[in-house]
Amino acid sequence: MAAKLAPMIASLRAFLLLLLVSARSGPPAAAGPQRIPYKGPIRVLLEEDFVGGTPHVLLTFRTHDLAGCGSLATSVTRAPAGMTVAIDGIDRDSAALVCMLKEPPAPSARLDLTNDAGHRTLTVRLAERSDSFALDVGPTEVGISPIGKPTFAELEAAGKMRRLPPNVMWVVLSYSDEAARKRFRPEAAALVQALTGAGAKPIKLPAGKYAARYTALGSLDPQAPPSSSWPPPAEDSYFFQYDGTIEALAKIGQRWRKFDRPHDRPGAYMSTHITDPHGQMFSTR
Repeated sequence: MAAKLAPMIASLRAFLLLLLVSARSGPPAAAGPQRIPYKGPIRVLLEEDFVGGTPHVLLTFRTHDLAGCGSLATSVTRAPAGMTVAIDGIDRDSAALVCMLKEPPAPSARLDLTNDAGHRTLTVRLAERSDSFALDVGPTEVGISPIGKPTFAELEAAGKMRRLPPNVMWVVLSYSDEAARKRFRPEAAALVQALTGAGAKPIKLPAGKYAARYTALGSLDPQAPPSSSWPPPAEDSYFFQYDGTIEALAKIGQRWRKFDRPHDRPGAYMSTHITDPHGQMFSTR
């Protein structure tokens, strides 16, 4: 009997020893991020956006939309007359939350150029290739344009672009259709009057392309492409100078919530969207 049990006991001892070793060594270490080569193209966007409540000039590099999840690895070299950005690949970590999304955003890298005032040459390198651009950052406008014909880098917005003046806020009123736009004209005028009474000073911003990519500012660009939706959206935009709080603006905006409704229901509506000078927003939607 003992002879028959001996192989079973030996197997059990081996199994228990394996469990003990596994418990002491812990789970296998995670593989961590892996750098994957990327051949291009690279999309380049110069824009102005809010960071920590203040407008910043940002330069973003993106891969194409099907490059998968991860972050774009770059090496940046700055000099007084130039800046070189080398695209080193895509750092991919399968355990990262962004990789668990059904449609993760394209890998990207962002540089803050707010303090890089002046004119310089931007060189983007990808392996043995390089593209160059004229880059300008000023207090009232920014600009970027290709030097020669780019081979792999694509500008999402080119040319000179205006920057936001200090303390600018805006209101976008969107309507169900043109008939609702006419119907709610008294309510729109009353909202402007209420904001003015709270210290917001109506202003007229000059027409042109703005580096800040917001719907209200896009309406000022005479060269902007027409809307792809049909019928075109019925909207009005108003601009103010304001140094108050978003809480005060939201308190006013709440009184206009009664003119809004879920947009999948029939009937006229007027939606109110307020953006304060720090990028904080209130909406009745």
